[in-house]
Amino acid sequence: LQNGTVWINHRLSVKSPCNLDLRQFPFDVQSCILILESYSHNAEEVQLRWMEEAVTLMKPIQLPDFDMVHFETKKENLLYPNGYWDQLQVGNSGTQRSIAHFR
Repeated sequence: LQNGTVWINHRLSVKSPCNLDLRQFPFDVQSCILILESYSHNAEEVQLRWMEEAVTLMKPIQLPDFDMVHFETKKENLLYPNGYWDQLQVGNSGTQRSIAHFR
């Protein structure tokens, strides 16, 4: 743009591990967080931020025995020895197990 703003949009496909806490099985609720951060550019050089609708699903997530309840996004500004760095976090808070109840 004329004011010096540069927009870069990257589409990501990520496979990320998520440790499951099964101590409350079958009434467990799982939460996983994905953290995005620039590797070589601090916040003076690269500013990261979420768009209004940060999480959009191309198709519904179908997991056997689980319901995806809610996605949360968060932005942090962390101090490292080389300055401040932006960090974006996205997490599915409250992936809960679908339990069938029969009488």
